[in-house]
Amino acid sequence: MRTACKVVKALMFGTLLTVMGIIAYYSLKLPDSYSVTRNSTLVLSDNISVTSRTIKSDVYSDARQAAIFGTETHSEQLMLWGIFPIKRVEVTETDAHLVIPCGTPFGIKMTTEGVIVIELSGFDNGTEIVSPAKDAGITEGDFIISISGQEVHSNREVSDIISASGGDILAVEIVRDSESQVVYVQPQKSAADDAYHAGMWVRDSSAGIGTVTFYDPSTKTFAGLGHPVCDNDTGEILTMSEGSTAAVYITGIKKSIGGNPGELSGAFISEKDTGILKVNCEAGVYGTMDEQPIANEPIEVAMRQEIVTGKSGNIRND
Repeated sequence: MRTACKVVKALMFGTLLTVMGIIAYYSLKLPDSYSVTRNSTLVLSDNISVTSRTIKSDVYSDARQAAIFGTETHSEQLMLWGIFPIKRVEVTETDAHLVIPCGTPFGIKMTTEGVIVIELSGFDNGTEIVSPAKDAGITEGDFIISISGQEVHSNREVSDIISASGGDILAVEIVRDSESQVVYVQPQKSAADDAYHAGMWVRDSSAGIGTVTFYDPSTKTFAGLGHPVCDNDTGEILTMSEGSTAAVYITGIKKSIGGNPGELSGAFISEKDTGILKVNCEAGVYGTMDEQPIANEPIEVAMRQEIVTGKSGNIRND
């Protein structure tokens, strides 16, 4: 009898630890806030059934928020199996958001914030091969923001400052891994052209072709690419100071194979800009466009908790 009681107690204790572990897991995994379309309820899809129990919220605050922002927020208690409380979350009710799915090509013109170092090289100063930039600690992928207090925005500006240095030490402000620092570079005279050099190649702009993911006609905003614009030589995400979009025509398509991305080949139709780039980040590029790229039917944007993995498909405008 005692043995049976011990077994039961051990099973109960093990079950309790398992439940506590599951609660801790979901407490960390589940977000603290959600959005749902107006007059709908929060539904979470997961391997473990998680239900929600509404908690009475501040009626005055809700009414004020609805009047100012057009949204309503309340708190809900997430429950494991409808029994065990996991955590309280904020749920915001908002109107359904519609966007136009596109897939149309567009041109990208981007100027970097400062200039990006794409290569370090050595040169002969008449005695030995030197690379002042490398000796100062500059590496490929660094962004040069200013030199001796003077902001730089182009290759020419960097070249002119170094050429006019007379061999004096220059304080170079760089950004590496999102952190700013100052290094000191002393240009040296090259035996080849009797001019001062630092032994580095820099780039100030980028251009290419991508596809528009979606367009929001209510705000004229768009998203494109689905990945960041990176420097071809260093692979670093370009820190953008300004950018624009342009119309293009496509001359060739390289199909993606085995996880390797495809590629569009083409050319800009004209120098006229069709929109403004505002963000270049891990998720792609974002900005505004003057006109809707394609006359597709709008679709509703899914909320975070509604997104699940599955097979891809095509949206066609036949």
